[in-house]
Amino acid sequence: MQYSQPYDQTSNPNASYVNGNPSSGIQGSIIPAGAVEYPQRELIALIQAAGLTPSNSDLSQVAKAIQSGKLNYAVAGGTANALTTTLTPAVTSNTAGIGVVLKITTKNTGAATLDAGAGPLPIQTRLGNALQIGDLPANAIMQFICTGSAWQIQGISYSEIPVISAGNVTLYVRTDGNDANDGSANDSAHAFATIAAAVAFGNTRYFLANSRLIIQLGIAGTYAPPGPIFANVGSIEIKGSTASQDTYIIAGAGPAGGSSGLVGASYGQVFLTGVFVKNSAAISSNACVIAINSGTNLVLQNVTFGTDAVGTISNLVCSAGASITISTGCKFGGSAVNMLYVQQGSIVIAASITITNGPVYTNVANATALGAILVGNPAATVTGTVTGVRYVANLNGVINTFGAGPNYFPGTSAGVSSNGGQYA
Repeated sequence: MQYSQPYDQTSNPNASYVNGNPSSGIQGSIIPAGAVEYPQRELIALIQAAGLTPSNSDLSQVAKAIQSGKLNYAVAGGTANALTTTLTPAVTSNTAGIGVVLKITTKNTGAATLDAGAGPLPIQTRLGNALQIGDLPANAIMQFICTGSAWQIQGISYSEIPVISAGNVTLYVRTDGNDANDGSANDSAHAFATIAAAVAFGNTRYFLANSRLIIQLGIAGTYAPPGPIFANVGSIEIKGSTASQDTYIIAGAGPAGGSSGLVGASYGQVFLTGVFVKNSAAISSNACVIAINSGTNLVLQNVTFGTDAVGTISNLVCSAGASITISTGCKFGGSAVNMLYVQQGSIVIAASITITNGPVYTNVANATALGAILVGNPAATVTGTVTGVRYVANLNGVINTFGAGPNYFPGTSAGVSSNGGQYA
Protein backbone atom coordinates (compact mmCIF):
# COMPACT_ATOMS: atom_id res chain seq x y z
CA MET A 1 0.00 0.00 0.00
CA GLN A 2 1.26 3.46 -0.88
CA TYR A 3 0.62 6.79 0.80
CA SER A 4 -2.39 8.58 -0.73
CA GLN A 5 -1.70 12.32 -0.58
CA PRO A 6 -4.55 14.92 -0.49
CA TYR A 7 -6.57 15.02 -3.67
CA ASP A 8 -5.60 18.63 -4.37
CA GLN A 9 -1.86 17.91 -3.99
CA THR A 10 -1.28 15.68 -7.02
CA SER A 11 2.15 17.17 -7.68
CA ASN A 12 3.44 16.39 -4.18
CA PRO A 13 3.22 12.62 -3.39
CA ASN A 14 4.34 13.27 0.19
CA ALA A 15 2.04 16.21 0.95
CA SER A 16 0.54 16.35 4.43
CA TYR A 17 -3.13 16.63 5.24
CA VAL A 18 -4.38 19.84 6.89
CA ASN A 19 -7.54 20.52 8.85
CA GLY A 20 -9.96 23.14 7.54
CA ASN A 21 -11.12 26.16 9.58
CA PRO A 22 -14.11 27.94 7.98
CA SER A 23 -13.98 30.81 10.50
CA SER A 24 -10.46 31.62 9.35
CA GLY A 25 -11.09 30.84 5.69
CA ILE A 26 -8.77 27.83 5.72
CA GLN A 27 -9.86 25.02 3.41
CA GLY A 28 -9.11 21.51 4.61
CA SER A 29 -7.41 18.81 2.53
CA ILE A 30 -9.58 16.88 0.12
CA ILE A 31 -9.42 13.15 0.99
CA PRO A 32 -9.13 10.89 -2.08
CA ALA A 33 -11.06 7.58 -2.15
CA GLY A 34 -7.82 5.57 -2.04
CA ALA A 35 -6.87 7.03 1.33
CA VAL A 36 -9.96 5.42 2.78
CA GLU A 37 -10.19 2.25 0.68
CA TYR A 38 -6.59 1.00 0.54
CA PRO A 39 -5.92 0.82 4.32
CA GLN A 40 -9.22 -0.99 4.79
CA ARG A 41 -8.40 -3.44 2.01
CA GLU A 42 -4.99 -4.23 3.49
CA LEU A 43 -6.35 -4.68 7.00
CA ILE A 44 -9.14 -6.91 5.68
CA ALA A 45 -6.53 -8.99 3.79
CA LEU A 46 -4.51 -9.39 7.00
CA ILE A 47 -7.57 -10.47 8.98
CA GLN A 48 -8.65 -12.98 6.31
CA ALA A 49 -5.11 -14.38 5.91
CA ALA A 50 -5.28 -15.28 9.59
CA GLY A 51 -8.48 -17.23 8.99
CA LEU A 52 -10.78 -14.68 10.63
CA THR A 53 -14.03 -13.26 9.26
CA PRO A 54 -14.00 -9.44 9.25
CA SER A 55 -16.56 -7.99 11.62
CA ASN A 56 -17.33 -4.50 12.92
CA SER A 57 -18.34 -6.00 16.23
CA ASP A 58 -14.71 -6.94 17.00
CA LEU A 59 -12.19 -4.13 16.66
CA SER A 60 -9.24 -6.26 17.85
CA GLN A 61 -9.09 -8.51 14.79
CA VAL A 62 -5.82 -7.08 13.48
CA ALA A 63 -4.15 -7.80 16.81
CA LYS A 64 -5.64 -11.30 16.82
CA ALA A 65 -4.42 -11.91 13.27
CA ILE A 66 -0.86 -11.02 14.25
CA GLN A 67 -1.14 -12.98 17.48
CA SER A 68 -2.31 -16.16 15.68
CA GLY A 69 1.01 -16.64 13.90
CA LYS A 70 -0.82 -18.11 10.89
CA LEU A 71 0.87 -15.75 8.45
CA ASN A 72 4.16 -17.64 8.88
CA TYR A 73 2.86 -21.12 9.78
CA ALA A 74 2.25 -24.07 7.47
CA VAL A 75 2.51 -27.85 7.29
CA ALA A 76 5.67 -28.82 5.43
CA GLY A 77 5.26 -30.27 1.97
CA GLY A 78 7.78 -31.78 -0.41
CA THR A 79 9.92 -34.66 0.81
CA ALA A 80 11.82 -35.48 3.99
CA ASN A 81 15.02 -33.81 2.78
CA ALA A 82 13.55 -31.25 0.36
CA LEU A 83 10.85 -29.35 2.25
CA THR A 84 8.44 -26.95 0.56
CA THR A 85 5.78 -24.59 1.89
CA THR A 86 3.36 -21.96 0.59
CA LEU A 87 2.54 -19.00 2.80
CA THR A 88 -0.11 -16.29 2.41
CA PRO A 89 1.07 -13.91 1.14
CA ALA A 90 3.64 -15.86 -0.86
CA VAL A 91 7.35 -15.41 -0.16
CA THR A 92 8.88 -13.88 -3.28
CA SER A 93 12.53 -13.54 -2.22
CA ASN A 94 14.85 -15.25 0.24
CA THR A 95 15.44 -12.13 2.30
CA ALA A 96 17.42 -12.28 5.52
CA GLY A 97 15.13 -12.15 8.53
CA ILE A 98 12.07 -13.86 7.05
CA GLY A 99 10.68 -16.39 9.50
CA VAL A 100 8.78 -19.60 8.78
CA VAL A 101 7.17 -21.98 11.27
CA LEU A 102 6.58 -25.48 9.93
CA LYS A 103 5.03 -28.69 11.17
CA ILE A 104 7.36 -31.43 9.98
CA THR A 105 5.60 -34.40 8.39
CA THR A 106 8.52 -36.79 7.79
CA LYS A 107 11.80 -37.16 9.69
CA ASN A 108 14.79 -36.08 7.63
CA THR A 109 17.45 -38.64 6.78
CA GLY A 110 20.34 -36.24 6.26
CA ALA A 111 21.08 -32.80 4.86
CA ALA A 112 17.89 -30.95 3.87
CA THR A 113 16.63 -27.89 2.00
CA LEU A 114 13.58 -25.62 2.33
CA ASP A 115 11.76 -23.80 -0.47
CA ALA A 116 9.33 -21.26 1.00
CA GLY A 117 8.39 -19.96 -2.46
CA ALA A 118 11.53 -18.21 -3.67
CA GLY A 119 13.69 -21.26 -4.37
CA PRO A 120 15.35 -23.87 -2.14
CA LEU A 121 18.07 -23.02 0.36
CA PRO A 122 19.95 -25.43 2.65
CA ILE A 123 18.70 -25.83 6.21
CA GLN A 124 21.41 -25.37 8.83
CA THR A 125 21.74 -25.72 12.57
CA ARG A 126 22.35 -22.59 14.63
CA LEU A 127 26.04 -23.49 14.52
CA GLY A 128 25.93 -23.42 10.74
CA ASN A 129 26.24 -27.19 10.28
CA ALA A 130 24.33 -29.30 7.79
CA LEU A 131 21.50 -31.33 9.26
CA GLN A 132 22.01 -34.90 10.40
CA ILE A 133 19.41 -37.66 10.42
CA GLY A 134 16.56 -36.87 12.83
CA ASP A 135 17.25 -33.14 13.24
CA LEU A 136 13.75 -32.58 11.81
CA PRO A 137 11.56 -34.98 13.83
CA ALA A 138 8.18 -36.00 12.41
CA ASN A 139 5.27 -33.97 13.87
CA ALA A 140 7.59 -31.40 15.44
CA ILE A 141 6.76 -27.71 14.98
CA MET A 142 9.98 -25.86 14.16
CA GLN A 143 10.95 -22.29 13.39
CA PHE A 144 13.34 -21.31 10.60
CA ILE A 145 14.89 -17.88 9.93
CA CYS A 146 16.35 -17.02 6.53
CA THR A 147 19.93 -15.73 6.53
CA GLY A 148 19.79 -14.89 2.84
CA SER A 149 21.77 -18.00 1.87
CA ALA A 150 20.27 -20.64 4.19
CA TRP A 151 17.38 -21.39 6.53
CA GLN A 152 18.62 -21.58 10.11
CA ILE A 153 16.84 -23.70 12.73
CA GLN A 154 15.93 -21.69 15.81
CA GLY A 155 16.82 -23.84 18.76
CA ILE A 156 19.28 -26.63 19.45
CA SER A 157 19.54 -29.45 16.92
CA TYR A 158 19.41 -33.06 18.08
CA SER A 159 22.62 -33.97 16.28
CA GLU A 160 24.56 -31.41 18.31
CA ILE A 161 23.45 -32.71 21.72
CA PRO A 162 24.72 -36.15 22.78
CA VAL A 163 22.10 -38.38 24.35
CA ILE A 164 23.12 -39.44 27.86
CA SER A 165 22.41 -43.15 28.19
CA ALA A 166 22.65 -45.12 31.42
CA GLY A 167 22.61 -48.43 29.54
CA ASN A 168 24.10 -49.98 26.41
CA VAL A 169 23.07 -48.67 23.00
CA THR A 170 22.83 -50.93 19.94
CA LEU A 171 23.13 -49.65 16.37
CA TYR A 172 22.58 -52.04 13.47
CA VAL A 173 24.63 -52.38 10.29
CA ARG A 174 23.56 -54.47 7.30
CA THR A 175 24.94 -55.04 3.83
CA ASP A 176 21.58 -53.82 2.47
CA GLY A 177 21.44 -50.80 4.80
CA ASN A 178 22.06 -47.14 4.11
CA ASP A 179 24.40 -44.71 5.85
CA ALA A 180 21.58 -42.13 5.80
CA ASN A 181 19.68 -44.33 8.28
CA ASP A 182 19.95 -44.13 12.07
CA GLY A 183 20.74 -47.77 12.92
CA SER A 184 17.74 -48.08 15.20
CA ALA A 185 16.46 -51.46 13.91
CA ASN A 186 17.74 -54.58 12.19
CA ASP A 187 16.20 -54.00 8.77
CA SER A 188 17.30 -52.29 5.57
CA ALA A 189 15.12 -49.24 6.26
CA HIS A 190 16.93 -48.42 9.51
CA ALA A 191 20.36 -50.07 9.55
CA PHE A 192 23.58 -48.39 8.43
CA ALA A 193 25.49 -49.81 5.48
CA THR A 194 28.97 -49.39 6.96
CA ILE A 195 30.53 -49.93 10.35
CA ALA A 196 32.41 -46.64 10.10
CA ALA A 197 29.18 -44.65 9.69
CA ALA A 198 27.59 -46.38 12.68
CA VAL A 199 30.63 -45.72 14.88
CA ALA A 200 30.76 -42.05 13.85
CA PHE A 201 27.02 -41.61 14.48
CA GLY A 202 27.18 -43.37 17.85
CA ASN A 203 30.18 -41.38 19.08
CA THR A 204 28.47 -38.13 18.10
CA ARG A 205 24.93 -38.95 19.18
CA TYR A 206 25.48 -40.69 22.52
CA PHE A 207 27.30 -39.98 25.75
CA LEU A 208 27.87 -43.43 27.18
CA ALA A 209 29.29 -43.10 30.66
CA ASN A 210 30.25 -46.64 31.78
CA SER A 211 28.08 -48.12 29.02
CA ARG A 212 28.75 -49.76 25.68
CA LEU A 213 27.98 -48.80 22.11
CA ILE A 214 27.28 -52.07 20.29
CA ILE A 215 27.65 -52.03 16.51
CA GLN A 216 25.66 -55.13 15.61
CA LEU A 217 26.13 -56.63 12.15
CA GLY A 218 22.54 -57.53 11.35
CA ILE A 219 23.03 -60.20 8.69
CA ALA A 220 25.85 -62.42 7.45
CA GLY A 221 27.85 -60.95 4.59
CA THR A 222 30.93 -58.92 3.75
CA TYR A 223 31.35 -55.47 5.30
CA ALA A 224 33.80 -52.69 4.51
CA PRO A 225 36.56 -52.27 7.12
CA PRO A 226 35.97 -49.36 9.51
CA GLY A 227 39.61 -48.39 10.02
CA PRO A 228 40.42 -46.50 13.26
CA ILE A 229 37.85 -46.74 16.06
CA PHE A 230 37.73 -44.27 18.92
CA ALA A 231 35.74 -45.10 22.04
CA ASN A 232 35.35 -41.57 23.38
CA VAL A 233 33.35 -42.51 26.49
CA GLY A 234 32.38 -45.96 27.69
CA SER A 235 33.28 -48.71 25.21
CA ILE A 236 32.55 -49.82 21.65
CA GLU A 237 31.86 -53.36 20.45
CA ILE A 238 31.74 -54.49 16.83
CA LYS A 239 29.73 -57.68 16.91
CA GLY A 240 28.77 -60.33 14.42
CA SER A 241 27.85 -63.80 15.73
CA THR A 242 29.84 -66.01 18.08
CA ALA A 243 27.98 -69.02 16.68
CA SER A 244 28.95 -68.33 13.03
CA GLN A 245 31.87 -65.94 13.14
CA ASP A 246 33.24 -66.91 9.72
CA THR A 247 30.12 -65.62 7.92
CA TYR A 248 30.31 -62.07 9.28
CA ILE A 249 33.25 -60.86 7.24
CA ILE A 250 35.14 -57.59 7.47
CA ALA A 251 37.28 -57.55 4.35
CA GLY A 252 39.30 -55.12 2.30
CA ALA A 253 42.75 -53.94 1.31
CA GLY A 254 44.63 -52.68 4.32
CA PRO A 255 46.67 -49.48 3.83
CA ALA A 256 50.43 -49.68 3.40
CA GLY A 257 52.65 -48.97 6.39
CA GLY A 258 52.79 -50.08 9.98
CA SER A 259 50.32 -47.94 11.90
CA SER A 260 46.84 -48.99 10.81
CA GLY A 261 44.69 -51.98 9.92
CA LEU A 262 41.29 -53.04 8.65
CA VAL A 263 40.01 -52.70 12.21
CA GLY A 264 42.00 -50.33 14.39
CA ALA A 265 41.37 -49.68 18.06
CA SER A 266 42.88 -46.23 18.50
CA TYR A 267 41.54 -45.09 21.86
CA GLY A 268 39.50 -46.47 24.75
CA GLN A 269 37.92 -49.87 25.35
CA VAL A 270 37.08 -51.71 22.13
CA PHE A 271 35.58 -55.19 21.73
CA LEU A 272 35.66 -57.21 18.51
CA THR A 273 33.33 -60.19 18.66
CA GLY A 274 32.13 -62.90 16.30
CA VAL A 275 33.68 -61.72 13.01
CA PHE A 276 36.11 -62.82 10.30
CA VAL A 277 38.67 -60.12 9.50
CA LYS A 278 40.29 -60.69 6.11
CA ASN A 279 43.02 -58.55 4.57
CA SER A 280 42.93 -58.83 0.79
CA ALA A 281 45.71 -56.37 0.04
CA ALA A 282 48.89 -57.04 -1.89
CA ILE A 283 52.40 -57.07 -0.49
CA SER A 284 53.40 -54.32 2.01
CA SER A 285 49.84 -53.96 3.22
CA ASN A 286 49.05 -53.55 6.87
CA ALA A 287 47.54 -55.60 9.66
CA CYS A 288 44.15 -57.24 9.87
CA VAL A 289 43.59 -55.82 13.36
CA ILE A 290 45.64 -53.29 15.30
CA ALA A 291 45.51 -51.62 18.70
CA ILE A 292 47.53 -48.48 19.07
CA ASN A 293 48.08 -45.65 21.60
CA SER A 294 48.25 -45.61 25.37
CA GLY A 295 44.84 -46.03 26.97
CA THR A 296 43.60 -48.41 24.27
CA ASN A 297 42.38 -51.86 25.32
CA LEU A 298 41.17 -54.26 22.63
CA VAL A 299 39.38 -57.50 23.57
CA LEU A 300 38.95 -60.23 20.93
CA GLN A 301 36.36 -63.00 21.18
CA ASN A 302 35.51 -65.48 18.41
CA VAL A 303 37.54 -63.56 15.84
CA THR A 304 38.95 -65.29 12.77
CA PHE A 305 41.99 -63.81 11.01
CA GLY A 306 42.68 -64.36 7.33
CA THR A 307 44.64 -62.89 4.42
CA ASP A 308 44.81 -63.22 0.66
CA ALA A 309 48.40 -61.98 0.48
CA VAL A 310 51.44 -63.28 2.37
CA GLY A 311 52.81 -59.72 2.40
CA THR A 312 50.37 -58.65 5.09
CA ILE A 313 52.52 -57.36 7.92
CA SER A 314 50.63 -59.08 10.72
CA ASN A 315 47.35 -60.71 11.61
CA LEU A 316 47.38 -58.85 14.91
CA VAL A 317 49.43 -55.79 15.93
CA CYS A 318 49.73 -54.03 19.29
CA SER A 319 51.76 -50.85 19.58
CA ALA A 320 52.49 -47.58 21.37
CA GLY A 321 51.21 -48.47 24.82
CA ALA A 322 48.02 -50.31 23.83
CA SER A 323 46.93 -53.72 25.13
CA ILE A 324 45.11 -56.64 23.48
CA THR A 325 43.38 -59.57 25.16
CA ILE A 326 42.79 -62.70 23.08
CA SER A 327 39.71 -64.33 24.57
CA THR A 328 37.79 -67.47 23.61
CA GLY A 329 37.15 -68.74 20.10
CA CYS A 330 39.90 -66.92 18.16
CA LYS A 331 41.33 -68.51 15.01
CA PHE A 332 44.34 -67.53 12.88
CA GLY A 333 44.46 -68.84 9.34
CA GLY A 334 46.01 -66.22 7.06
CA SER A 335 49.65 -66.13 6.00
CA ALA A 336 51.53 -62.96 6.98
CA VAL A 337 54.89 -61.71 8.16
CA ASN A 338 53.75 -62.15 11.77
CA MET A 339 50.78 -63.81 13.39
CA LEU A 340 51.23 -61.73 16.57
CA TYR A 341 53.35 -58.58 16.64
CA VAL A 342 53.84 -56.22 19.58
CA GLN A 343 56.09 -53.27 20.31
CA GLN A 344 55.74 -51.03 23.37
CA GLY A 345 52.45 -52.71 24.23
CA SER A 346 51.10 -56.05 25.42
CA ILE A 347 49.18 -58.99 24.00
CA VAL A 348 47.61 -61.31 26.58
CA ILE A 349 46.61 -64.83 25.52
CA ALA A 350 43.70 -65.48 27.88
CA ALA A 351 42.21 -68.46 25.99
CA SER A 352 43.34 -71.13 23.56
CA ILE A 353 44.14 -70.11 19.96
CA THR A 354 43.46 -72.34 16.95
CA ILE A 355 45.57 -72.03 13.81
CA THR A 356 43.84 -73.22 10.63
CA ASN A 357 44.69 -73.71 6.94
CA GLY A 358 48.44 -74.18 7.55
CA PRO A 359 49.50 -70.52 7.19
CA VAL A 360 53.01 -69.35 6.44
CA TYR A 361 54.46 -66.82 8.88
CA THR A 362 57.93 -65.37 8.97
CA ASN A 363 57.40 -65.26 12.74
CA VAL A 364 54.49 -66.67 14.70
CA ALA A 365 55.01 -64.44 17.76
CA ASN A 366 57.16 -61.31 17.57
CA ALA A 367 57.80 -59.10 20.63
CA THR A 368 60.16 -56.17 20.14
CA ALA A 369 61.03 -52.75 21.55
CA LEU A 370 59.67 -53.33 25.08
CA GLY A 371 56.62 -55.18 23.77
CA ALA A 372 55.25 -58.18 25.69
CA ILE A 373 53.32 -61.31 24.75
CA LEU A 374 51.95 -62.97 27.88
CA VAL A 375 50.05 -66.19 28.44
CA GLY A 376 47.49 -65.05 30.96
CA ASN A 377 45.79 -68.42 31.36
CA PRO A 378 47.92 -71.52 32.11
CA ALA A 379 45.38 -73.66 30.26
CA ALA A 380 45.57 -71.57 27.08
CA THR A 381 47.25 -73.29 24.14
CA VAL A 382 48.22 -72.40 20.58
CA THR A 383 47.52 -75.37 18.29
CA GLY A 384 47.78 -75.96 14.56
CA THR A 385 50.29 -76.42 11.77
CA VAL A 386 52.45 -73.42 10.86
CA THR A 387 55.41 -72.78 8.61
CA GLY A 388 57.76 -70.25 10.16
CA VAL A 389 59.85 -69.22 13.18
CA ARG A 390 58.08 -69.99 16.46
CA TYR A 391 58.94 -66.69 18.14
CA VAL A 392 61.23 -63.65 18.09
CA ALA A 393 62.02 -61.67 21.26
CA ASN A 394 64.14 -58.67 20.35
CA LEU A 395 65.20 -55.26 21.74
CA ASN A 396 64.00 -56.01 25.28
CA GLY A 397 60.80 -57.57 24.06
CA VAL A 398 59.36 -60.24 26.37
CA ILE A 399 57.45 -63.42 25.61
CA ASN A 400 56.31 -65.16 28.79
CA THR A 401 54.57 -68.52 28.45
CA PHE A 402 54.91 -69.13 32.18
CA GLY A 403 57.04 -72.20 31.72
CA ALA A 404 55.26 -73.78 28.74
CA GLY A 405 58.59 -74.26 27.00
CA PRO A 406 60.19 -73.18 23.69
CA ASN A 407 57.63 -75.09 21.61
CA TYR A 408 54.56 -73.36 23.02
CA PHE A 409 54.06 -71.63 19.68
CA PRO A 410 53.92 -73.97 16.67
CA GLY A 411 56.34 -73.51 13.79
CA THR A 412 59.00 -75.16 11.68
CA SER A 413 61.97 -73.18 13.05
CA ALA A 414 63.16 -72.58 16.60
CA GLY A 415 62.49 -69.27 18.29
CA VAL A 416 65.11 -66.53 18.63
CA SER A 417 65.97 -64.14 21.48
CA SER A 418 68.37 -61.26 20.83
CA ASN A 419 69.37 -57.73 21.89
CA GLY A 420 67.96 -58.12 25.39
CA GLY A 421 64.81 -59.94 24.32
CA GLN A 422 63.59 -62.64 26.70
CA TYR A 423 61.52 -65.80 26.29
CA ALA A 424 60.32 -67.72 29.30
